Amino acid sequence: MRIVADENIPLVREAFAQLGEVYTYPGRQIGPEQVRQADVLLVRSVVRVDRHLLSGSRVRLVGSATVGVDHIDARYLRKAGIAFVHTPEASTQAVAEYVLAAVLKLARLLGRWPERWSVGIIGCGRIGERLARWFSELGLEVLRCDPPRAERGEAGFVPLQEALQAQIVTLHVPLYRGRRHATWHLLNARRMRLLRPDVWLLNTSRGAVIDNRALRRWVMNHPSAQLVLDVWEGEPCIDTALLGRVRLGTPHIAGYSLEARVRATEALYRAVCRYFGRPPSWRADPYLPPAGKIMISARASFWEGLAELVHAVYDPERDDRALRYARHLPEAERGPYFDRLRRDYPLRREFSAYRASVPSELISIARLLGFHEVEEAGR
Repeated sequence: MRIVADENIPLVREAFAQLGEVYTYPGRQIGPEQVRQADVLLVRSVVRVDRHLLSGSRVRLVGSATVGVDHIDARYLRKAGIAFVHTPEASTQAVAEYVLAAVLKLARLLGRWPERWSVGIIGCGRIGERLARWFSELGLEVLRCDPPRAERGEAGFVPLQEALQAQIVTLHVPLYRGRRHATWHLLNARRMRLLRPDVWLLNTSRGAVIDNRALRRWVMNHPSAQLVLDVWEGEPCIDTALLGRVRLGTPHIAGYSLEARVRATEALYRAVCRYFGRPPSWRADPYLPPAGKIMISARASFWEGLAELVHAVYDPERDDRALRYARHLPEAERGPYFDRLRRDYPLRREFSAYRASVPSELISIARLLGFHEVEEAGR
């Protein structure tokens, strides 16, 4: 069996070597020539999988180590009889942690804790629902918005117009261009008029969910707004003028924890084994050892202690500084630099890798967030 994979899928050789010959390439260099003799193709979001790529190949199964599938021509795969699998659960925790870390970073930078604020969560799948539980436990008013689920008769959702008027707005929708519930430019110039002038707006879904040109114009007229963008239209060649206007900008890495990336590889591996009737034997767990212990002073206030705890695991300013350097590069070098930041992303662990010693008032939230072990500080 010949397996062609994006080299940015971690441990792909270790996982798949027992199933066949593994050939890896930079994602943007995977083309018809590379996949022609492949039986299995494993990709990330930078590879457009369609007739152009696969016509004339012998590929029987495509796997994508991603939540979103907007880079996949699902209709073509069905017509061609090519199986498809992806990993919608792998990065749920990582993206939720990123959003919480970014909100707490804004709070620290601005000196404004979001106590009793409203948060509009647009898109209530795995990530959105996890954030809804976390923010609700923190005392925020959660406005859940998911038009497809509301249309199916599920309760507890607010209209998009209401969610956009929250003090914090965070986007967690797939990129979809269909006639009903399209999300391409979901946040356009017209809907931006619904936003509060001092909104904290976060996007970790897909860049084109927001009209980036319109957003750049809007934020120039609303300097009190705080933008956190992990995803951008036109990646990897992003709008560096917009980057100069955001408070935190990162290179599409919200879901790039070690846990998320390795478990995505394991999920693909198990799916390929099922498809070909092979018993799985490789596991990700040995690559995810405990990372250590975090101790938070009992003297910290609730919000200060929470921010200290979360940022001890992940501080988005590190990734913001790295991406912001792109503004100083010649235009032709910015896209490759964006890709290198993703390819060479430094080790980042999830809450579950750490034990936590925290003040008593943080114990319940630390457990809800998923820390491995939680004990009261001083014990």
